[in-house]
Amino acid sequence: MNLVIPYRNRRSHLSQFLNHYRESGFDIFIIEQCDDKPFNRGKLLNIGVFEGDSDYYIFHDVDMLAVDGFEIYSPAEVAHLAGRASQFGYKDPYIKMGIQGKYFGGVTLFSKAAFEKCDGYSNEFWGWGSEDDEMLNQVRKHYEVEFRPGRFRSLNHSPADRSFHNKNILLNLKNTEFGRPETDGLKACKYELISKEKTNDFTWVKVKL
Repeated sequence: MNLVIPYRNRRSHLSQFLNHYRESGFDIFIIEQCDDKPFNRGKLLNIGVFEGDSDYYIFHDVDMLAVDGFEIYSPAEVAHLAGRASQFGYKDPYIKMGIQGKYFGGVTLFSKAAFEKCDGYSNEFWGWGSEDDEMLNQVRKHYEVEFRPGRFRSLNHSPADRSFHNKNILLNLKNTEFGRPETDGLKACKYELISKEKTNDFTWVKVKL
């Protein structure tokens, strides 16, 4: 099982993450964005599948650490694992809006077959926000999502750059209403591989988008 971390400029978090998961038994892939473009989490996760080699993929933010061990990561076609994160008081963040089964961020698990059938994440969500909402809509066309109440400790960090937030919300609404374009998604993901270094503990992949 590959554990894929979309990454840029979080050295302190990465050090804590690798120490926490060193004995997990997962094959850890760090997918680092090495350019000046806004961060693109969805595209980095797509790249993680191209550069990895597994029947199952865990897509994992670097600032979230499992509290109750690794049983929460058992295989599934599609599962959301981080149902209870400390940054939300260990509660579903959408409950206060009267919505359940909507939060799909932080930590998710896919079989490779399911990820390919859903054509992966969109490549067009730059900066913070909405790539997870769009992916959930994409997934629900094909699969029933398993929502697990995993507890995760959230590491502190500076506020995310929200300058692209409104644009990303509109893109999510457009793709939800009209469908994702065929020119987007896993099959359309293009990138430049800078380096790929394997150690005993992880594989570090550096890319330009």
